[in-house]
Amino acid sequence: MEHQALVTFQPDGKTVSVPIGTRLHEAASKAGIDLEFPCGGHGICGKCRVEIAGEVSPPSMEEEDLFTSEELANGLRLCCQVEILGPAKVRILQRTAPVEVILQEGKEPAYEIQSPVRAIDLILPPPSVTDQRGDEERLLEVLHAQGIHAKTLPGHLLRDLPRILRDSDWAVIAILFGEDWLALHSQGVMRGVYGVAVDLGTTTVVASLHDVKTGTEFAKHGMTNRQAVCGSDVISRLSYVRERKDGLETLHRLATETLNRLIEQLVADHGIRKEEIYAVSLAGNTIMQQLFLQMDPSPIASSPFVPVCHRPTVWKARELGVEIHPEGCICVAPVIAGYVGGDIVADILASPLYESSETVVMLDLGTNAEIVLANEHEMTACACAAGPAFEGGEISQGMRAMEGAIERVWIEKDQLCLAVIGDTEPAGICGSGLVDTLAVLLETGVVDRTGRLLPPTEYPGPDWLRIRESAEGTRFVLWENGKISISLTDKDIREIQLAKGAVKAGIKILCHELGITVEKIDRVLLAGAFGSHLCPESALKVGLIPPMDLEKVHFIGNTAWVGAKMMLLSESGMRRSRVISEKMRYIELSGRIDFQSEFGLSMGFDDSWEYFGAI
Repeated sequence: MEHQALVTFQPDGKTVSVPIGTRLHEAASKAGIDLEFPCGGHGICGKCRVEIAGEVSPPSMEEEDLFTSEELANGLRLCCQVEILGPAKVRILQRTAPVEVILQEGKEPAYEIQSPVRAIDLILPPPSVTDQRGDEERLLEVLHAQGIHAKTLPGHLLRDLPRILRDSDWAVIAILFGEDWLALHSQGVMRGVYGVAVDLGTTTVVASLHDVKTGTEFAKHGMTNRQAVCGSDVISRLSYVRERKDGLETLHRLATETLNRLIEQLVADHGIRKEEIYAVSLAGNTIMQQLFLQMDPSPIASSPFVPVCHRPTVWKARELGVEIHPEGCICVAPVIAGYVGGDIVADILASPLYESSETVVMLDLGTNAEIVLANEHEMTACACAAGPAFEGGEISQGMRAMEGAIERVWIEKDQLCLAVIGDTEPAGICGSGLVDTLAVLLETGVVDRTGRLLPPTEYPGPDWLRIRESAEGTRFVLWENGKISISLTDKDIREIQLAKGAVKAGIKILCHELGITVEKIDRVLLAGAFGSHLCPESALKVGLIPPMDLEKVHFIGNTAWVGAKMMLLSESGMRRSRVISEKMRYIELSGRIDFQSEFGLSMGFDDSWEYFGAI
């Protein structure tokens, strides 16, 4: 085709036709090849390497800085920097479709199953010369006689109403969401009414299929969020929206594609049609929710960081391109603030925090760390930019929690022991492994209380603690096989200190605002994927959580999914989610002088949790 070019990808063996000038990463996405672009396609991280031959744009400045002239001559390029100018052949060097650890389970409280989505069997008296009520009046009055209030029918149902009633011999099934009409069917033609609960995470998405009447779970799946091609975190995706004319549309499409792929898997597992799904309940952070809804999240990126709205919203599936019954409802959780979203509302709904009389801290740790403190039925929240270290970002050999990641580090019988996801050779280290490693280094004195990694000349420790010195600085070797090694550097430790310092400062300020000290905290709840893999003993040693007995630290798992499920299956759960959003007190840390001073004081590895305020 004129002005088109064929691009072939190996080892997948896929070929696509794209317009001249298309970015290579967009061509890969069109071919169904999901790659990762942690830096959002800015050519900074260097993790989207490919070998390419054909008619393409010349190397960018970022590529010239990253590669040698010989490597560039051999076709080594960054996928995010290349433009297609004609036919090209590409070999993907980045591992695609990584086996990722996706947290699907969470602790679930008891609750009554009474979904806002209802299927009601109705038998109507037919009209007669003595009963001249219209079809709609007849239908609404039969519902009212059962104590069910419903709005008047929307136009598309009103048009079909005479045919449906007479073809069904006046025996029908009404599908309602609250008082709103979704569908009307003849009795005997339906097998079930289903709903889907979704945790829309920045990195991964989890969805489950349920019978809305009984709450029975029939299937559950998780997969990587396809938005990862536009950046690994919310900040890079915000940049993608702001820098590209079609950025918002692209991110909305990728989120919807991810959900639709999961729905395909769910219905295939249970053997139903997509049209039998009438509701989706979805919870994610504020930016993820707004991108999914194709609402511009750019205002969240700058002070005062406000979202479009705080309330829960309900949309028709056809409005968002979600492949369920076209009149089905997509229910999106309420949010607390720009950086404390529907996922935290869902966490609270599903956790003991909501009705607890204890003093409880809940932590959901990632690039953005959300902290909620409950004390005497009063809840206060804040968010702090912890940076990407907890997810392996900005770490020299960091990676997400996927196959090959070192996830656990400990000392046993004077040996350094490692646990690797997938029981394979290490390829890098993820967040939980980083915290473990730092705890080991603090315990053995390899890292001092300021966070300094001692060079070999200053640390007369055992040989099995491998400390190396090079032109790049000091590094601690976790694993090596003669060819490659996995190490932690001075810079890596500073990145963990930044993340830990932000979380510690946030907890101290919340306690100060509620007039308590950290000693009064009865329990710590760790939510989300990182929290569920974190070793509580290591978290205590590095100062990520306040000093307390380990039995007071509880993992609550993927409560964002559990909360989304409760909003799908329980009218009271949906109401309570709104109450949580409305009653939560939110503290914005960015403009507080005391946060800056407490952050500085919290960087070190001492045992002090005293609040000093603005210094």
